[in-house]
Amino acid sequence: MKEQQPNHSDEKWLDSLPGEVRRIFAVALLNILLKVMGMEFSQESKKNIRELNERLKEGSVIMYANHTALVDFVVAALLALSELTNAEMIFGPVASQYVEPDDTKRFSKNKVIAFILKRIGPLGITLLPIDTATTPNTNMTPEKRRARRAKRARLRAVAKDALSKPGSALGITPQGTRSKDEAGSMMEALPGVGSFDDPNQKIPITYLPFAMIYWRYFHDNPALVVGRVQTLDELLAEEGLNREKVPKNPEEKAKFITKLLMQKLAALQPESMRGFYAKKEADEVIV
Repeated sequence: MKEQQPNHSDEKWLDSLPGEVRRIFAVALLNILLKVMGMEFSQESKKNIRELNERLKEGSVIMYANHTALVDFVVAALLALSELTNAEMIFGPVASQYVEPDDTKRFSKNKVIAFILKRIGPLGITLLPIDTATTPNTNMTPEKRRARRAKRARLRAVAKDALSKPGSALGITPQGTRSKDEAGSMMEALPGVGSFDDPNQKIPITYLPFAMIYWRYFHDNPALVVGRVQTLDELLAEEGLNREKVPKNPEEKAKFITKLLMQKLAALQPESMRGFYAKKEADEVIV
């Protein structure tokens, strides 16, 4: 039986819009969304994201965030589309069930999120489908395990190639899935976000943490908080370290960098949301 192809006719009008018009559209949507959710977007946060945009002229960037709700990707995508005018490519992983049909040729039960994600692509975001981290390999057929590995390999290959070119912006939630408790606490991150550093790369990679804090987790001050823009060398120097302190083994190196990055992300959030990266755990990371 011939596989049913999705109908993209209703998305063509977005794809045909000039870049500046699409940016204005994204700015308007972001402002509406933040207002509806009562989230503050401070002048300092705006300054930080605009500094990141300037660094895109000569390098690539990795924006990484906490993940507590389905709406996170929408907020992050609109933030990038609104502010990263120097970006040649904005891309990131997304759970495959929202953008690819399952075995029954149907999309995710959460049709609202799937609908939104299918229309963010034409605005200027490249989506890379990937299985979420919580799906255990033991519950998957060999064919599905191979498909999962292929998707992750594709993501790494695309990301590594793109980040070697100025103007590329990768958005990622290092936890790999949403927080599991009612406080929206951070879980231990997967080491992927820390695996892209290459001292021999000709252009710098800049990191930017940003936190999405919603009223149900911290009702006194819901906000979109954007942290400082830093390269790995700048991050290490701030901690009184240098590259000599970074493990040489690739896996250990990725874990080391990931923990350093996640500490910066945790610092943007109230203590009740820091979870694994609360002060006690964080103090044990860098020695």
